[in-house]
Amino acid sequence: LGTGSDLSLYLTQEWCHTCVENHPNCRVAEPRLPTRVIDVRSSGDLRNPVMIEPPKSANIAEYITLSHCWGGATALAAKVADTPGLWNLPSLSEWHPTSGDTVKVCRAFGIRYLWIDAPCILQGNEK
Repeated sequence: LGTGSDLSLYLTQEWCHTCVENHPNCRVAEPRLPTRVIDVRSSGDLRNPVMIEPPKSANIAEYITLSHCWGGATALAAKVADTPGLWNLPSLSEWHPTSGDTVKVCRAFGIRYLWIDAPCILQGNEK
């Protein structure tokens, strides 16, 4: 059973669902999005994910968090786009495999937003 198989994704999703349903400490009534998140788009949308600043009026949504070691050639850097509150990200094929796999998990779980520390915490690479 491979970790990227449909069965593994289904099993993981079931574990998460069971956890949220059966453990009061795992429930969040209204999950508020952080200041910046990556919009991974839906599984049928082949466009590249982008980083956004969600509007305060629409900042309640589920999201997945990934934290990892920063730096090196695989660091994911965001570039400001022409639209305020929007940052372009490298092509998904250029992402570190762990980050790319997390996008796949988000899409498989039907969760549109992802927070990865390196790009979402701007460190002077916002231009």
